[in-house]
Amino acid sequence: MLAAALIGPATACSSGFDGVSARDGCADIETAICDRYYVCYRPDQIADLGLPPTPEGCAQQLTASECSGFTDTACGDGTIYHPAAVYDCTQAIDVVDCGLVAQAPASVTACTAVCGN
Repeated sequence: MLAAALIGPATACSSGFDGVSARDGCADIETAICDRYYVCYRPDQIADLGLPPTPEGCAQQLTASECSGFTDTACGDGTIYHPAAVYDCTQAIDVVDCGLVAQAPASVTACTAVCGN
């Protein structure tokens, strides 16, 4: 899901995430998504989504399911990973409209630059 959602053009900015592996960048994005879920949704809605009761548990669950195919330098679908785009992606997820968080990172324009050619 994440790998397919993150395919897009590269950016040329530096963010401080430049040395982050694709696997760690994926985990950072999943953590941001989980943090946003727990701001936007009630506990019963979170349970209905099959997520654990805490943001930390959510991040562990989503990282395990969404980031396993990532390597140090490639996204799960084999496309090129652009670490400089991770910061912008996580910052955009932090403020994404609650109606769009369930589709993140695909619903977050800043995230399209993380994986691509």
